[in-house]
Amino acid sequence: MVQYIGTMTCSMRDDSTLPVGPGPAECREPHKAHRPASDCDLKSKSNTPGNPAAPPDLTEKLQRTPCGSALFDVGNGYTIRKLIGQGAFGCVVAADRSNGDKVAIKKVGNTGSDKTAAKRLLRELHFLRHLRGHPNVVTVEDVIVRRNKDARLDVYIVTELMEADLEQIIKSSQALSVEHVRCLIFQLLNGLRHMHSAGIVHRDLKPANLVVDSQCRLKICDLGLSRHIADSLAVPEGEDARFTDYVVTRWYRAPELLMGSKRYSKKVDMWAAGCILGELMGRRPIFSGDDTSDMLVKICGRMGSPSVDDVHTLTDQEAARRFVLSIPPKSARSLSEILPEADPVGLQLMGHLLQWTPEARASVEEAMQSSFLLDLYEPPRPLVTNHTELSSLSSGNLHPWLVLDLICLEGCVWRSTDRHVRVSPSPAITSQQYAAKIMLKDKDFLSTSSPAPMNPPTSCECACGQSFSSGLQFLAHLEEDNDC
Repeated sequence: MVQYIGTMTCSMRDDSTLPVGPGPAECREPHKAHRPASDCDLKSKSNTPGNPAAPPDLTEKLQRTPCGSALFDVGNGYTIRKLIGQGAFGCVVAADRSNGDKVAIKKVGNTGSDKTAAKRLLRELHFLRHLRGHPNVVTVEDVIVRRNKDARLDVYIVTELMEADLEQIIKSSQALSVEHVRCLIFQLLNGLRHMHSAGIVHRDLKPANLVVDSQCRLKICDLGLSRHIADSLAVPEGEDARFTDYVVTRWYRAPELLMGSKRYSKKVDMWAAGCILGELMGRRPIFSGDDTSDMLVKICGRMGSPSVDDVHTLTDQEAARRFVLSIPPKSARSLSEILPEADPVGLQLMGHLLQWTPEARASVEEAMQSSFLLDLYEPPRPLVTNHTELSSLSSGNLHPWLVLDLICLEGCVWRSTDRHVRVSPSPAITSQQYAAKIMLKDKDFLSTSSPAPMNPPTSCECACGQSFSSGLQFLAHLEEDNDC
């Protein structure tokens, strides 16, 4: 199997089988299948941004490799092996690194042609880098930003290569014991706890966005729809239009999102975790609605109808309130009736996660300390977070020109050395107010014929003493000559 990244479909390697994972005997002791964060042995440590041990040939003559209909311009540090996924937002290939590591490379082409997609890409790049190193969040190994022949940006996200996604495992004939389920759901919650500690809400959790390997290790991936929690109350109108109609994700969406609320919290991820737990135990989706209305009807049918007070708490959208209250009242069904062969203690946790209101829903810490998972518990991994910076970078108010510039700066992080590294503060904080005021017509912001804003706010100072007016110029500086 190969890693699922983004909205791609995975193909199966000819010489592979589905991961077997731990048997019951192997999981009697805590952490047999799941290594604690403190013991996580990341091969990627040598590739940390700015580390001189990073592959030295990433800035050598470029390797332009055609793969399917896409051209991968990733340098000589990678050997492309095969196309493993393709979708609306890019394509993914399996590749070998010059140090022998196997990686997945996701290409997002023509960045900037879609403003909303560019903002999502920026969030994903920065969030992945901030969360890097946790055993249950996919590790980004490199970010390559290239200017293509059309004067637009192509972005390549390099991550560790996993063997399968959880959706493939659920749909397969692979037996899943209670220990498998405990091991997998614990790691999902452990990764979520790390994200939530940074104020990051995934918003698109589903089995296909969880990758696993033959040792039953699980990692959260595809943070394209993630947001920092501080900006969840200020989503610009139209910014989340695609999210609202995102059919694939609908089965795992919390009631408040189905009802159109923009006042969501970290608890939207906990609802999705409850759906995934139920799907692991029953091998089928818990709420497989045909559309948003059908989803709400199905949730009422299985979890019982919400009270009038709960409905008013969930959303301020009057039409959604009227619809839910018009559904014939139903009592909650017993979860043991819905999943008769599931572990009773696992069903208890599932019930705590699938609560109508966020206030009643279990938090990630409460779920990890439930009786179903308590013996696997480990302390949280410390993560120092600048919430002001994350909020600024994930804000929907960033001007498109600034978004593209910040994407270039993300690429600069991975090209930096001790001598050539950005030493100026993050431009997102100092420039957000400026960027909100400048008004530019819709243009190709990377085209040489398009004027840059007057007095651009993103001044990039290099440790070598040079300053650059844009992230793209700084990126060219880093890739031009290590001795400049």
